[in-house]
Amino acid sequence: MGAGDIACEPSAGFGTTSCRHNVTSDQLAPADAVLTFGDNQYEDGALSKFQASYGPTWGRWLSKTFPSVGNHEYLTADAAGHFDYFGARAGPRGQGWYATRVGNWLLIALNSNCSRVGGCGVNSPQWVWLRDLLAADNAPCTLAYQHHPRWAAGQYADHPQYDAIYRLLYADHAELLLAGHDHNYQRWDRLNPDKQPDPMGIREIIAGT
Repeated sequence: MGAGDIACEPSAGFGTTSCRHNVTSDQLAPADAVLTFGDNQYEDGALSKFQASYGPTWGRWLSKTFPSVGNHEYLTADAAGHFDYFGARAGPRGQGWYATRVGNWLLIALNSNCSRVGGCGVNSPQWVWLRDLLAADNAPCTLAYQHHPRWAAGQYADHPQYDAIYRLLYADHAELLLAGHDHNYQRWDRLNPDKQPDPMGIREIIAGT
């Protein structure tokens, strides 16, 4: 299970009209793994806010959580609060991309804050890492997740800066790309890198709660 855009400012409290992270976190108990799609702690991802707001709610499932980092986390220098709170579970500090296996699934956390990590294009550090990972792994099912979506139909437009990474995932026959950023739910058809319907394409789901 997973979502993005999760915990409100601590001053907002729990269970209010707009801040329901205590309620959404109650749904996570049966999950084998909990994925986060970035902007995990508003407004700036400070460690003290993670501890006060995310911690008592989604943080109850920290031992099975595999986070990705959003743009709001970078309002604290170098997303330090994010990396301090999640520790090794957030991947290498300063990168934020890593992979894990759950059953038959390869779960790939990506950092979509391209300007913070040397870009997302061909031959960028993250692209090279992903290329090598996909070449070496033989998992029958692949799921990638990041904060910003490749395709979007809400407040934000499509994000072409992720084209090179999307093409790597498509070539490897990845099943899913999960994202947040848009504060809504979107479920896309299976699409190829040219945004055309394709039965072998990737289905993107946005869950920016």
